[in-house]
Amino acid sequence: MQAVRGTLLPKTYREGRIPPVLRHVLRKRGWSPTAEDFVLYWKNGRLTSEERASCKEGQFFNHFPDSHWITKKGHLQNLLKYAQVKYGDAFNFFPRSWIFSKYSQDIILKYEAGREAKLKEKTLWIGKPSSSSRGRGIVLTHNLSDFTTHLDLIGRKEVDVQTEKQKADYDLIVVQEYIKNPHLIAGYKYDLRLYVLVRSFNPLVAYIYDDGLVRFCSKPYCEEDTDLLRHLTNSSIQQKVVHTGYLTPEEETAFNEAITPLLGEGDFAKRTLRSLLAHMHQEGIDYKKVWKEIIHVITLSLLALAPGVKTSPENVFELFGFDIMLTADMKPKLIEVNLAPSLAVGGPTDHVVKQPLVSDLLDLVFGPEEDPSLSIKPHSKILSDSTLPSVGGFNQFFPFNEESSNLITNASNGALISECGKKWLE
Repeated sequence: MQAVRGTLLPKTYREGRIPPVLRHVLRKRGWSPTAEDFVLYWKNGRLTSEERASCKEGQFFNHFPDSHWITKKGHLQNLLKYAQVKYGDAFNFFPRSWIFSKYSQDIILKYEAGREAKLKEKTLWIGKPSSSSRGRGIVLTHNLSDFTTHLDLIGRKEVDVQTEKQKADYDLIVVQEYIKNPHLIAGYKYDLRLYVLVRSFNPLVAYIYDDGLVRFCSKPYCEEDTDLLRHLTNSSIQQKVVHTGYLTPEEETAFNEAITPLLGEGDFAKRTLRSLLAHMHQEGIDYKKVWKEIIHVITLSLLALAPGVKTSPENVFELFGFDIMLTADMKPKLIEVNLAPSLAVGGPTDHVVKQPLVSDLLDLVFGPEEDPSLSIKPHSKILSDSTLPSVGGFNQFFPFNEESSNLITNASNGALISECGKKWLE
């Protein structure tokens, strides 16, 4: 039995497709799978209304109603643009973007043509199907009209889209102005996959894990060369090119010889967040200041979503994957937010990050195990605020003081967002 808020619950989880690392940790703790009367229902996709309606007392789910909107690229852009118009520069942390469709393409093409003529320079664009993942369907180009061609191909079914739902997803392309000044390490571009656990949206209570993944491109960065291996950090893409032989042994060796001396060994194009922070410290970069600005970006993103999450039951939690890119001047830019971020373990780096992550998540949601040996040994705290609660590697970042906690009731009228914007920008 597991004690949760003073109530003893059976250690059972619903049978089905759950990440192997989660299944491993659960079974190590004495949890068993069952088809009915389960306590934990972990689902990679969002829950249906029928699944929510069938929820029984004492059952826990890993998705809030309506929270998935922040994980859809098109909806995320609309959410942040609305907040930017309403609250100003506090939301100036995402690339300039458009929702490109057959209905909006003409006005976007006309506007950007005029803008480029005025600036006398071509814009580099990156386009992503609104609901795709793992780098599928991404286009990098200086010509916006290329996205019109892509939409035409979908209309004529000349692109491999298997279902009507996939077709609808591909009919909306999120087009972003490419971040041309990324921070580089040994000439290679990278981004960060950070793990954020939300225990409540109303009031907002959120934690961030103090380790994560640093995901590199496998070829040196070059703006003029549109080879996607120089620009896309998606792990699935980088791993695939190694296994298929598209990346030559010489290129693989060059990457390892450049990155490993600085960040240590890893799963080819992946390293841990902690290794990056150690490298920043050695380079004289104020990594704590960078981390604070990253927290600012994540906080405001969640606050923009919070009013739209209508209910926040105590038996619901959600793990999000925030993808952040640092610019050359160490300013964080939000790239996207992921629903049910991958917990697949493909090598030692994944294992080092994700197994403790899952163990600490279970401790935070259900309470610590009576037998301490069942929890992963905590690592040293280098990012946490000692004045805020923490469980294992998860550190609370909101609310960050009594004032922000009291302000939560004003979220609907924007007072909370405005106030937090000022606080984090100080």
